[in-house]
Amino acid sequence: MSAQAAVICSDSAVGSVLDAVHDESVRCVVVDLGSLPTREEQSLVAAVVLGDLWRRRAERRPVLIVIDEAHNVCPAELPDLLVALATDHAIRIAAEGRKFGLYLLVSTQRPQKIPENVLSQADNLVLLRLNSLAAASARGSARRAAPTCRPPGHPRGNDQTYSRRRIQVRVRKPQTGGR
Repeated sequence: MSAQAAVICSDSAVGSVLDAVHDESVRCVVVDLGSLPTREEQSLVAAVVLGDLWRRRAERRPVLIVIDEAHNVCPAELPDLLVALATDHAIRIAAEGRKFGLYLLVSTQRPQKIPENVLSQADNLVLLRLNSLAAASARGSARRAAPTCRPPGHPRGNDQTYSRRRIQVRVRKPQTGGR
């Protein structure tokens, strides 16, 4: 494994997840929760990693925390205590983490399943193809939180960008031949 990146999954030989997260020589750590066999293990690892980052916030080491499929890590409806713990850490990092260098980027296709406290703390939201009524409701929450920004020449459609600050968005055709 390169000193620049570490991927931690259930069959990984890299060692402790927390060792990899705090290893100064590693620039990117991917914790693959999907490789863990049970929801309980996924919730436990998420809670431990987020909790440890929060406990070490005084170090003020800049960290971008990316949670893909965030509705699985920090859902609005909490089925058990482990999920509640991970969600609590995500909410706290979203609300207070920036002043300590902890930046949270959440990604989901179901924004209505993310706690309102996480969404309301976001400085920027990019919403793509929200077709359900619940997703449209989440769009309404985002619209109230920040003004709509549309890059020049971007066609009107379901895609929206909301920001409290001016952001630069570049629209381009993918080089891979995709649509």
